[in-house]
Order: sequence, then C-alpha cells, then structure tokens
Amino acid sequence: MKEQDGPASGQGETPVDPSLWRGITQPRLSRRQVLASAGTGAGALGLSAFLAACGVKGNTPSASGSSPAGGVGTAAWWAKQQLHHTVNFANWPYYIDVLKGKQTTSQYVDDASITTSVKAKMVEDKNVDASAIKVETLNGEVMLSGFAKNPTEKNTAENIAMKVKGVKTVKNQIVVRP
Repeated sequence: MKEQDGPASGQGETPVDPSLWRGITQPRLSRRQVLASAGTGAGALGLSAFLAACGVKGNTPSASGSSPAGGVGTAAWWAKQQLHHTVNFANWPYYIDVLKGKQTTSQYVDDASITTSVKAKMVEDKNVDASAIKVETLNGEVMLSGFAKNPTEKNTAENIAMKVKGVKTVKNQIVVRP
C-alpha cells in the first residue's frame, strides 16, 4: 500500500512534501525568543495594569473633551467604592515606604548587608541552627528571634551577631525550647 503524503494525495494535485506536513522546514523559535516575547507580553500587561490602577484611562476620546463628573477620586466615586480588606495598587505610594523616613537608602543597604552577614555566620557555625533563628536589622540594631535547643545556642547566636561589623546593639529574643 502506498503511503499518503497528506490531504492533496490522490486528488490529481501535486503532492506536498511530507517534511512540510511535519513542520521540519518551518522556522523555529529558540527558548530565548520565546521567553523574550513572553516577557514583553507580561511587561505590557503589567504596565497596563499599573496604569489602570493609577487611573490612567489611555487615549479614549470623549464627547465633551473633559473627564466626566464623578470621575476617579471625587466624592461620588469614593461613595461607590467597597471595602475589600486588601491592598489596592491605586494607592500604592502609601504602602511602599513602610519605614516612613526612619532610614535612608544607604542605611537600608547597610542593614541588609548586616542581616546577610549574621545569617551567613550562623550557617557556618555548627552549634547554631540558622533555620530556626530570624535576624532583623534596623539602623545597626540587630534583633534575633526564634527558637534555640539550649541556652548555649542562644548565647552563641548573640555572640555571632555582636562580632559582625556595623552592629551597634543586639536584642536577643530567642526562646529556648524545653
């Protein structure tokens, strides 16, 4: 029995090369091209969501040429809003600065490096279970919290934190489990 070359076979038309049916000669997309196009699409979607959350409507013509009465931010608009108990990105500037001026950017970076250094030294020390201890830093003051197996582990964690460059004080709130 003769193998069919596709839908055109047996109908008096020129047979199509089987490699075309399988897609072998079709241009391919590399992983990089697929990820780049997906990233572009996600970026455009993110930008449109951000602009929508900020109240930017885009380039839509209106009959009167100005925004309608009761637009975003007016008393009428706020009266229609429902409380959902979630963060709404329409008011995102109020949620970004959680420290409210308590730290400059350089202080924040310094604190992040202190936190990372303390955690790294705890991981290196065999007497401390670094996964059970949380490290937080604000303006050079380190706070340790979590659980220790014994008082020695608690004191070792505090000593490790005190030896890190840039640490001013250490608040040790680690609880020893009985």
